[in-house]
Amino acid sequence: MSTVTVQALQKELPTLSLHDYLGRAAGKALGAAVYEVAKMAKEPVLSRILDETYYQGKVMVYRPTFLKAIFNEPILKRIINEDVKQFNKKNKIKVKLQK
Repeated sequence: MSTVTVQALQKELPTLSLHDYLGRAAGKALGAAVYEVAKMAKEPVLSRILDETYYQGKVMVYRPTFLKAIFNEPILKRIINEDVKQFNKKNKIKVKLQK
């Protein structure tokens, strides 16, 4: 197998961070859960560095089809809903829970 640079792989695979996919911060529990699922599924996990007002640092990015598939899993929906409750409480706003 040939070595592929991260930049070349990112050009081949469109990727999204959890923030991009969810439209909000994902939270530590959800981020860790998605990363663990990706590792178990041998899903390519890339990273990129963000330097935004809302976050500075490294974020993991995943294929959109992977994110869509795993966010239909009941266990992740429970983690998402718990993160949403904490996000709403912390930011004093209302983000809808997933059904």
